[in-house]
Amino acid sequence: MDGSNAELTVSASELVRHFGVWQERSLQSPVYIVHRGRPRLVLLSVDLMQALCARAGTPLTDANEQLSAIIEAYDDAVLILDSTSMITHYNRAAKARHRTLRQRTPLASFAASSLLAQASTRVLASGTSEEIQVRLPDRPEREYVARLHAAADGVVIVLRDATATEQLHESEASVLALTDAIEADGDTATFRLNLRGALVEPRHSLAALIEASHEQLNGTRLTALVAVSDRPTVTEMIEEVFATGVAIGSRVDVLIGGRTTKAARLSLGSVNATGRITELRGCLRLL
Repeated sequence: MDGSNAELTVSASELVRHFGVWQERSLQSPVYIVHRGRPRLVLLSVDLMQALCARAGTPLTDANEQLSAIIEAYDDAVLILDSTSMITHYNRAAKARHRTLRQRTPLASFAASSLLAQASTRVLASGTSEEIQVRLPDRPEREYVARLHAAADGVVIVLRDATATEQLHESEASVLALTDAIEADGDTATFRLNLRGALVEPRHSLAALIEASHEQLNGTRLTALVAVSDRPTVTEMIEEVFATGVAIGSRVDVLIGGRTTKAARLSLGSVNATGRITELRGCLRLL
């Protein structure tokens, strides 16, 4: 546990102050909550929790099925090695990105670089965790961050594509520039919604548009921003986009300052980057 990813470790006080931010991060990977410098609790997604609990109480003969359910909850590539550094399991993400993977083959046959094999040997011997940067022969143009964790009689390797992360940052910068341009006229605001239909890290432009407190918006459900008569429509829109992934729009009356209403155009679209819809993006434009 002491080897948990520092990027996904948070103090209890920080978690309380920015719960919405850490809640969204926990959808991608478990967040370790520390107490006096040591991990004490874990915030994790329902998908991963269900995977961990789904087979509770089943016979040990189903151990492989339980392990598969757990590693499939990860978006990153996951490899499981036994005590001889033989690859025994891997998830669909690993197979999709590394087609040379084969079960019951040595790690060295997949990763020609000795760095990964050496790190695996160290982790197996020490019973701790380690993080290194490697390049793999099947995709030499990409750099990976490999996190290795000791497990019962083996090692768990989580491979995160660092090159993809850099490309994502570039893409996010481009999206941010486009968002700023869309909102420049002052009559339009964009936003993000989580799986509960609540705002995630709302922009100041939305708060200014509807004359609301920016601090109070984070975690507020989108339906609370529109007139009572339009709330069933907005609820149906959210459910439909999450179910179908198809973008839709509708005219609604939005609350301004919590007192009056103005006609607006509401549009919603889905974010599907890992094979499933993880959140919605929206646009609100006053008419």
